[in-house]
Amino acid sequence: MKQAMELERAAISRRESQGSALARIRTPAAESEWLDATVRRFAQYLEADGLHAALGYLNSRTRFRFTGAYRFAPPLLCSIGVFDRENPALILSAEVPMETTYCSIVAAERGSFVVDDSGHDPRVVTHPSRDIYAAYCGVPLRDAAGEPFGTLCHFDPRPRIGSADQTVVLDRVAPLVASYSLGLAN
Repeated sequence: MKQAMELERAAISRRESQGSALARIRTPAAESEWLDATVRRFAQYLEADGLHAALGYLNSRTRFRFTGAYRFAPPLLCSIGVFDRENPALILSAEVPMETTYCSIVAAERGSFVVDDSGHDPRVVTHPSRDIYAAYCGVPLRDAAGEPFGTLCHFDPRPRIGSADQTVVLDRVAPLVASYSLGLAN
């Protein structure tokens, strides 16, 4: 599965160097088919190889350095799993003060939050993450009652224009990550 993921990552990288995957899709039917295939493949990685591999697959479809799943535990934000494109074998885990993260905005707004370039986004001019992570795209993870308990996100120290395209994919796989994450907690 790992060799297949590397081959797929290389193919995706070649395609995405020609432009955003979603931007190239012209019809709603083609977009739906592409999203369905992405969700199926993500589910396969999650089931066969676990969250780290599934986050790696999700990350391979972007230009972001990091892809992570996090749990709210105020005043902390706790990682469930993080994939680092530059160190793919490294299994990252951390607890950080929640208010210092863009995930805190997802929690407060109870919805997605996207920053393409923090240096040019007035919404985050005073946010503590602004100087660390220039780009962020995150959606809430929700429990069975629909209450947010965490985030699924991409983030990068460099600006990433077009980040909003990624919310479509994150929204579609977030229920799978939520179910997996809640299963780990039980």
